[in-house]
Amino acid sequence: MGAGGQSLRLFQLLQGPDWNLLAYETHGKVIDARRNLRIHHIGEQDELIDTLGHFRESYQLAPGQCVLIRPDGYVGAFFHGKQSNDIENYLSRFAIGIKDEY
Repeated sequence: MGAGGQSLRLFQLLQGPDWNLLAYETHGKVIDARRNLRIHHIGEQDELIDTLGHFRESYQLAPGQCVLIRPDGYVGAFFHGKQSNDIENYLSRFAIGIKDEY
């Protein structure tokens, strides 16, 4: 569920040509925004709320963990949110650059 109360399905978040980092109860920024990467925070205090527990059950994530979904919909990697250097290194291997200022 979105923070505004609207229902969302995971496949809606993953639509499009971008990579997706799904951060589960990380309570804050995991990495800097990058071009071709969408970052979604999921948890009771975050932008998206897993009201029925389907997300957590499907990915078996503990609080603080993240899953990186490739553009083709497959899981690219699992990380702990505190492993920002590992996430950055993984993304740089695929030339996912730092996002421009908004």
